[in-house]
Amino acid sequence: MLKPAARQIFARRPDPLSVSTSYVIMRNGIGALGMAFPVVLIIGGGLDHVQTSLSAYYHFSPAHPAEYGAGAMRDVFVGMLFAIGAFLLFYRGHSFQEDMALNVAGICAVLVALVPMDWPAEPGAVTIAAYIHSTSATLFFVMTAYVCIFRARDTLLVLKNHARRRVFNRIYLVLGILMLATPVTVTALDMGAPARNGHSTLLIEVAGVFFFASFWLVKSFEIRSSLRLVFLSRSPSQAGERTVRDRRAGRSSGPLSNGSGLRPYYHPMSITVLIGVGMPIVTERNRVPAEDEFELRAIAENRDLVI
Repeated sequence: MLKPAARQIFARRPDPLSVSTSYVIMRNGIGALGMAFPVVLIIGGGLDHVQTSLSAYYHFSPAHPAEYGAGAMRDVFVGMLFAIGAFLLFYRGHSFQEDMALNVAGICAVLVALVPMDWPAEPGAVTIAAYIHSTSATLFFVMTAYVCIFRARDTLLVLKNHARRRVFNRIYLVLGILMLATPVTVTALDMGAPARNGHSTLLIEVAGVFFFASFWLVKSFEIRSSLRLVFLSRSPSQAGERTVRDRRAGRSSGPLSNGSGLRPYYHPMSITVLIGVGMPIVTERNRVPAEDEFELRAIAENRDLVI
């Protein structure tokens, strides 16, 4: 534990400021929580007591089926929604529009947990709490669908492979449409004959949550494929050859401060992420003179940023 990170057997890959690693964990965390949310509720609530909706697990208890807020899975329901809402609030979107939409979605997730549905559910009798609950759930899916359809393409501009860009764009479009269809279908079922729906509402809600989780897992994979932090290890002879080439080209190529011969390469997306989370790229404290090792190359022309 006292050895330097570079000498540890299980040393982590270098990641300046841990920005990319933190965001990968956050995106994967949102996706994992979304995938686990309906599964944990249904299995934890008992497969012999499957409810008609996910919100019903806040109230339902086999021992006290008609008691308000006595659900065996109440704490899990509230806790997981709070976690998803916190992730969405803390996540910094790639653009201002995405950030605001995710903030609204995060607030709606928290409201769904704080303001539960009516119990016992009576068709036709809608209270203010039930209206807030259903509206918050609808806005949650609408805001996420907006990000999926209209804002997910912001990060796709970095992908140089046009075929992969089209594939990701189509995936996001399909997921966004399916997420939009979730509240619309649930509302149509409730306006029709709620007593005869059976578990249709539950199945649609579970599918919508899975679509939400899939978006974040796919987005995490897409950004990881665009933002690659690659440390290339060079032998002393290769480093010497590079130094000669750089000097002939009029560039300085001094040794790295740690003498390891490692040189990190950043895709332009890394700069976008750094700007997006409010991290200053150059400050008075980390300002590097032009003749030092750090070089900034033509981001506007979509080339690699070599640092």
